[in-house]
Amino acid sequence: LMSAAEATAGVAAEPATGVTGEATAGVAPEPAAGKAAGANRDRRDREWTAYRDFKDAGPLVGYYASNVEGAIAAAGAGRVSDLARAADALGAGPPDADFPYDLTRVLPVLPDLPALLLFNDADEMFPARCALLFQRRAQRYLDMESLAIAGALTAEAVSRGITPRTSRRSARHTG
Repeated sequence: LMSAAEATAGVAAEPATGVTGEATAGVAPEPAAGKAAGANRDRRDREWTAYRDFKDAGPLVGYYASNVEGAIAAAGAGRVSDLARAADALGAGPPDADFPYDLTRVLPVLPDLPALLLFNDADEMFPARCALLFQRRAQRYLDMESLAIAGALTAEAVSRGITPRTSRRSARHTG
C-alpha cells in the first residue's frame, strides 16, 4: 500500500471553479516576470498534502489518523460502492488525476477548500485504509485544529451517509 504522500507527490488539484486559468476578481495581473513564479506558487499551493505533513499539525496527527482517516476506513471497509455513494451525495466528484486506490473522490469541505479522499478496501493481507488530504494552501486559511475539525466533520458526514449494516436476523425481526 502506497502512502498518501507517495501517491500524491506533486499532484495538483483542479481549481475550485473547475476552470483552469480563470482570473481572480480584484487581483491585478502579475508582471510578465512574475507570472512564472506565481504559476509555480499556485501549483505548489494546490498540491494534495497529508495532514501530518502540514506545519504545526504534530499535536493532532494521532487524532486525525483515528477520528478522520480511521473512521472513514472503518465505515467503508467492504462497502466501497456505499462509500462512493455517500461521498457523491455530499457533492464529491472524481479527481483530475488517476490514483492507485479502490476509490478516489474530491469532496467540497469548505468553499474553495476541497479534500481528496483516497480509499483502499480491506483484503486478505491488509485492513481498509483511508487518506483524506487537503491542498497545501489550506494552512493559509485554517489553523491545524480547525483543519482537523473540518476533516472530522467530513468523516462524520461521509460515514453517516453509509447505510448501517443489518443482520438477517434483525432485518427479519420487526418486533
